[in-house]
Amino acid sequence: MASPIFRFRNLRLDPATRQLWRDGERVPLPLKSFDCLTYLIEHRDRAVGRDELIAAVWGRAEVSDKLLGQTLLRARRAIGDASGEHTAIRTLPRFGYTRTAIAQAFTTRPEPGECAYGLSTSIVFDDGLENGTAGWTHGAAAGGIDPWSLGSTAHGGTHAWQAGASASGSPNESWLISPTVALPSNLSSLNFSFWNRQQLKAPASGGCYDGALLDMSTDGGTWTQVTSGFLTTPYDGTITSSFSNPLGGTSAWCGDPRPYAKSVIDLQDHAGRTVKFRFRLGHDRLLHREAPNWAIDDVRVAGCATSP
Repeated sequence: MASPIFRFRNLRLDPATRQLWRDGERVPLPLKSFDCLTYLIEHRDRAVGRDELIAAVWGRAEVSDKLLGQTLLRARRAIGDASGEHTAIRTLPRFGYTRTAIAQAFTTRPEPGECAYGLSTSIVFDDGLENGTAGWTHGAAAGGIDPWSLGSTAHGGTHAWQAGASASGSPNESWLISPTVALPSNLSSLNFSFWNRQQLKAPASGGCYDGALLDMSTDGGTWTQVTSGFLTTPYDGTITSSFSNPLGGTSAWCGDPRPYAKSVIDLQDHAGRTVKFRFRLGHDRLLHREAPNWAIDDVRVAGCATSP
């Protein structure tokens, strides 16, 4: 059986990899602070004595109260419990530490987009882009250029959809549209995933100059930007409207650069519908990063079914 993972608030703690995540983003945490937090969560049904916690984490008795306090303070800060109220990790005078409301749920250790122990993965749509462009379409706004082509900047295999940029001085909006996908109504944890690599211009202060985003259509004609349901890689920020980007003011990805990463989006609320996905790319009027600015590969829709 897979090792346990803990989910609480907007956080996910994975003891096997010693990683803490908040809203899909990894939270840096020193190992001793991580181990203290993990031990308290694992024993959340009771109070944990000072000496017990020290023995479990350090394996020795000669640890000062100052070091223990600093270690726990880092853990509290990482989970947003550093205020004076300490609603998650409480200190009991002359005893130890106890866990209260922090661990709201427990689950086995599936990765985002994968099925938990006891369930089987059911593939609804799977395209590694090794068999041509069938079913895919692409284009650009009036007066712009269509930069999309099936190129070799692949995550798996030898092909991926990729897009460059228009010339400096020419703002541009372009898109890549998936084949139609019928979502079953009898699967749980329905999700859409794809691997993507980004080289999009972004300011050091945050937000985006050039940006990429995802739209979805559930009626074959009306497009709506996907702004929620991200299980990994949420948008980086808002595209600035200062330099004529046609997508200015919208939330987007703008890795500058970002190597291939897997984006996973929850689709369960759309079960039973027929959908399409649109990868939309906007460039401003200034210089751009070297192509490809965005590469898309290994596109999949899947869900979970009870194993026979």
